[in-house]
Amino acid sequence: MSPDEEVFTLFISSTYLDNVERRKRVEDAVLRARMRPVGMERFAPSPFPVISECERMAGQCHVFLGIVGRRYGWIPDGHEISISEIEYNAAKAAKRTCLMFELPADADFNVEREFDPLPDRWRKQSLLDAFKQKYRKRPVRAPDHVRRSSISLQLLSRRSRPSSRKRESGIRWLSR
Repeated sequence: MSPDEEVFTLFISSTYLDNVERRKRVEDAVLRARMRPVGMERFAPSPFPVISECERMAGQCHVFLGIVGRRYGWIPDGHEISISEIEYNAAKAAKRTCLMFELPADADFNVEREFDPLPDRWRKQSLLDAFKQKYRKRPVRAPDHVRRSSISLQLLSRRSRPSSRKRESGIRWLSR
């Protein structure tokens, strides 16, 4: 890639605690595809509020990539939706391509790590279901500059670490 070529940026969004390994796999695949990953792990200290910074970055990246598991995640004070859904909304408002990967319902899991904690678990599951319905209604085609096969093949070919007794049956590609 020449210095004059634009580097495509890909914003990685997900809940964090249940997706640490998945986020790392996505970041590795994005780097191999010669794109620049953007995500909370790479945020620099900023004088701007976290939510505003997340919205700004999600809206400025070329592509938004969401990883959705069984956890809805953090709902910032004064908001009714999670930070992941706020990021998705910002990317959609900026007319960014939104690629969504969803953990299959039949994949094995650890309840304590992969579900929102009690007492809000069931309320957040309802919010998560509504979020899934929202992005499932808006499938998009990945633009040519997104090496969809590079990213999705890396994700789909990986499994949980061999030491894990539980099996992860892959991540389903939702954007068509």
